[in-house]
Amino acid sequence: PSQSVTLNVLFAPGVTGSVTGSVSVTSNATNSPAAISLAGTGVQGQLTPNPASVSFGSVLVGSNGSQTVTLTNSGTASVTISAASASGTGFTISGITAPLTLSPGQSTSFSATFSPTTAGSASGTASITSNAPGSPLTIALSGTGTQPQLSPTPTSVSFGSVVTGSNTSQTITLKNTGTASLTISQATASGAGFTISGLTVPVSIAAGGSTTFSAAFAPATAGSVSGSISLVSDAPGSPLTIPLSGTGVAATFLLGANPTSLTFGNVNVGSTGSLAITLTNSGNSNVTVSSVTVTGTGFSANGVSAGTTLTPNQSVTLNVAFAPAVAGSVTGSVSVASNATNSPAAISLAGTGVQGQLTPNPASVSFGSVLVGSNGSQTVTLTNSGTASVTISAASASGTGFTISGITAPLTLSPGQSTSFSATFSPTTAGSASGSVSITSNAPGSPLTLALSGTGVAATFLLGASPTSLSFGNVNVGGSSGLPVTLTNSGNSNVTISGVTVTGAGFSASGVSANTILTPSQSVTLNVLFAPGVTGSVTGSVSVTSNATNSPAAISLAGTGVQGQ
Repeated sequence: PSQSVTLNVLFAPGVTGSVTGSVSVTSNATNSPAAISLAGTGVQGQLTPNPASVSFGSVLVGSNGSQTVTLTNSGTASVTISAASASGTGFTISGITAPLTLSPGQSTSFSATFSPTTAGSASGTASITSNAPGSPLTIALSGTGTQPQLSPTPTSVSFGSVVTGSNTSQTITLKNTGTASLTISQATASGAGFTISGLTVPVSIAAGGSTTFSAAFAPATAGSVSGSISLVSDAPGSPLTIPLSGTGVAATFLLGANPTSLTFGNVNVGSTGSLAITLTNSGNSNVTVSSVTVTGTGFSANGVSAGTTLTPNQSVTLNVAFAPAVAGSVTGSVSVASNATNSPAAISLAGTGVQGQLTPNPASVSFGSVLVGSNGSQTVTLTNSGTASVTISAASASGTGFTISGITAPLTLSPGQSTSFSATFSPTTAGSASGSVSITSNAPGSPLTLALSGTGVAATFLLGASPTSLSFGNVNVGGSSGLPVTLTNSGNSNVTISGVTVTGAGFSASGVSANTILTPSQSVTLNVLFAPGVTGSVTGSVSVTSNATNSPAAISLAGTGVQGQ
């Protein structure tokens, strides 16, 4: 009795919130059990970050990006931070010192920083160790390191050979091949004769963007020169250097002609032959033509005129024509004056004017008298007496009764070559007639005209006898004597003798028989014989019948037969 003992009661909440309970002590006491009521509340600290993760985005290499992170004790009990650290390349934290206790509802802040040393994506974490559940608290960190990069195209410039006193330029492209914008703050060129233009600093180039400018070389003296372009920027490797080179060469002015002589050969008078000359600037400086002069009858030139300028290696065509007006050999020249040191460029010219010439033989045709209903024909020869081919394109005859044959167009005659045709006159009525032959060709004086003439005459049939009487005188009986008679066709048509009849004792005829034909003016001899059989005077006749209009032709005969006694 009166003794006491201590009962220790422990409260260890597993979760937050109010809790009630009791302790019951049973014994042999009459008031058993002894009851003790219990009550308590479970509390807990909780760290909550804001933001829950940090993205720095793009940050230029060599610089840094920073963001503030707030830690709040959102629980119901104090939280003690015992450590804070960052991991990941380029990531750091600052502004928080452990140990640090935060009462419920209390906050603290720290800075998270991203300082990339290389371009590219990066990730890390901020780790907060405390007595809060879930410790350590991890906050994800991320960012991208960006960096500009200045890349030239071309990386070096060679201007080659440039004439002193002139200039040449090339375009250079600057591209930002990096992932951040860059700024060019200075641009200069060094080296005799080298300059740049078209680039005004400062100039910014966005990532992936580009800009262009010109580099020029204007040498004042001959010789090799080197230089460079220096570009100062915020890109790594600044200043960027672009090597320059070139060679100054003395100015040359040369104008060449190819070929240096032209031979046109034979060219028909009235036509034109054409040949070309190539004029080439074989120097290194512009050549300006001041004049083009042509000498020689029939020669001309076109295609190049005064004021024509040829750049180095440029060519132009000079067209030269030969149009002879007369036949014969011709020489001439083309002289091209310019500012070239070998001016003038001279081209010799030669050509021969040739011409066909049709010469007829005979030059005119007279058929004379031609019997109506018949025809007269003559051969005409055409000779090319010129120096070029002649092509006969047409041949025709005009005038009543006149025709030609034996010539077919087109017909080409070489120089010296001849051809023949027949001209015919076939009168249908009596009287004079005239006409012509027309020969069309490419010879001068075409068409060639040949005069034709003739006379149509009516048919006449006349047979004459000479003499018209024969006297034999005294002829011995038993002997004979002969005398001739000439029969002549004195008409213009053939006469056919149909018979010869003799009368009178002792007379006979020979030498002409039936069907003997005499052409106009043709003669034949009729032999008449007297052979008396008795004495005494005898008379008789010879009658020659024909188709002549004066038929018969009569010859009287006389003779005396005598006899010695």
